[in-house]
Amino acid sequence: MVSIMNLEAFNRFAKVFQDGQIIFSEFELGDTFYLIQSGQIKLVKLIGGTEKVLDILQSSDLFGEMAILDNSLRSATAIAIGTVTVLEFNRQNFEILMQGNPQVALTLLKTFSKRIHDQKKRLMILTLKDPTTKIAAVFLMLNELQPPADPHSPYREFIATIDDIAHWTGMSSAQTKDTLMYFIRQHHIEVYAESIIVKNINMFDRLVTMNRKYTTARFLNSADFNSADFSKSDLVGRKIFLLYPSPLIYEIAYDLIQEEFEVYLIKDHQMVHKAIEHFPDSIIFVNINAQLSEKEWQMWSLELMLHKPDKQLGIGILTSTNDENLQAVYLSGIKVNCGFLRVQTDFKKTTAQMQSILAHANAKGRRKYIRLVVKDESIATINIPCPDGTFIRGSIQDISAAGVACIFEKDPHLEQNMVVSNMQLKLHTMLIKTEGTVFGVRIDNNVKTYVMMFSHHSDTSVSYKIRKYIHNLLQNRMNTLLK
Repeated sequence: MVSIMNLEAFNRFAKVFQDGQIIFSEFELGDTFYLIQSGQIKLVKLIGGTEKVLDILQSSDLFGEMAILDNSLRSATAIAIGTVTVLEFNRQNFEILMQGNPQVALTLLKTFSKRIHDQKKRLMILTLKDPTTKIAAVFLMLNELQPPADPHSPYREFIATIDDIAHWTGMSSAQTKDTLMYFIRQHHIEVYAESIIVKNINMFDRLVTMNRKYTTARFLNSADFNSADFSKSDLVGRKIFLLYPSPLIYEIAYDLIQEEFEVYLIKDHQMVHKAIEHFPDSIIFVNINAQLSEKEWQMWSLELMLHKPDKQLGIGILTSTNDENLQAVYLSGIKVNCGFLRVQTDFKKTTAQMQSILAHANAKGRRKYIRLVVKDESIATINIPCPDGTFIRGSIQDISAAGVACIFEKDPHLEQNMVVSNMQLKLHTMLIKTEGTVFGVRIDNNVKTYVMMFSHHSDTSVSYKIRKYIHNLLQNRMNTLLK
């Protein structure tokens, strides 16, 4: 700012205030504003019955300018810190200043504009209740005050100390340190003596936005969910992960498995990131009543949404609570795209809601059945009867609830559409008897593979057991992959 402190023409406007002396009070009418020549001024405001420090002003700072600009009531109380010398301007000498010093006038107008913006920003920070959101809002303020060299990068380094953060948030030093430690443990920031590194400013932007929407939340129907902008599903569909399943969520999982959804159970949220690396279009349902605190789950979900590639990832929330505001946080704030579902004793209702969401997300793709390619670690064999009462043994190559592909030790010379009764499937420890029809034969490298379709009138328990076997084997393979 262009300095006017040493201009002799303005010395007659100087005033001196002693430590603790009130220069003006909040809500009073005013017709003067001030420029500090020396010393410091504290601006304080009553918020919820508690006095909050808005700012500590230094030499060359202006304050009280709104009284000149729009005749408004004082928005804060100004208190001297130590001995303070200021220049006091009223409307008349302000007009003289503006007319006689155009360069100073222009600088003052710019200062007024910036001051109004900064004061609104700091007032907003002070009115926030949640400490993590307060600090996130300070980071956004610093992002404006200290523009980055590369605005496209989410990485920021701010020149600020822990005491600066405490001052801007109106929090105690101890509370500020505790809250910053939370972000440090989550690997979101690094704190040094004179600077703070923010690894992803976008995450803090979303956190503040989420909090604002939380405070104005209205009732949202529990069946509502945001339409996910999913990429075109492939033939095999998408993998569904249920994180920290409760006993009721286990029941939901089994129902989904019987509906031919490819479901996996995960009991460690650290494994989710690895799952997404392998399967970026996965759908993840999170039980937020387990393991982490509610605030930690919000931060975790927010970070996951921010890092989802090309909006392919689906995230849904499972909870036993009936909190409409919390629902609004996840749907409107964090913007999870696969629903906020309440898991009650009547879990069938939740299962139906999940099926609707999964159908909308094209979770099955164009397949009807989950097909398991059998590998060496599984014991999967088939026996079919011969006319003489003996059996021909074969090994299963792949299997689904619809049918099986197998290679026999001795060619049974089966013809297409032939019905084979009393087939015996041995799937690990399960022995299943069923009936099938020869669908076709394929020959690769002189090896004949028969494709058998299970009869529609087979016992329904056959399909249940096959799906259970497929799920267990796929789950074991997934556990190995994500370790």
